[in-house]
This record gives sequence, C-alpha cells and structure tokens, in this order.
Amino acid sequence: MNFSQHPDDIEDPFHGTPQQEAHKEMIQIFGQEKTDHEWILTDYDVWEKNPYFTGVPSGRHPEDDYYPEDEAMADPKLPFVSAPTE
Repeated sequence: MNFSQHPDDIEDPFHGTPQQEAHKEMIQIFGQEKTDHEWILTDYDVWEKNPYFTGVPSGRHPEDDYYPEDEAMADPKLPFVSAPTE
C-alpha cells in the first residue's frame, strides 16, 4: 500500500472519491424528500437537478436572472433587429 497518498485523493473510476459519493447520496436523499422541487441546493453550495422531480420543468436555473421581456425578445417569430450602426 502506498502511504504517500491520502485515500480521498485516489480516483475510483467506478464510485468516485468519498466526497463525490456523499454529494451523490445527498442529491438522492434530498430529491426523494422534495419531489416538488426542480433544483436541489446541496451542502457544497452547488445547484443540482432533482432526479425525482415530478412537476413541469421550468427550464431555468435558480440563479439565472429572469425578466419577462426577455421571452418576447427571444421569440423566433419576431424579426431580428440589429443594433444601429454609425
């Protein structure tokens, strides 16, 4: 056994590090408890999609800025107007 490396520093291609395993387990537990939440904020301050979400997806990330006028501007039926040039 090589004692120069800490076990948390060794990559396991099948399971990941203990921290990665804890993160995956946290998503599973929180997701099962909150099936009405599309996103889960983990203890690592990372937003993850809830694999058990049962509602209609919003398609937006919780930290994205949202302005209703953005949807009108992104409507593909509207003609594209470029910025005026001098």
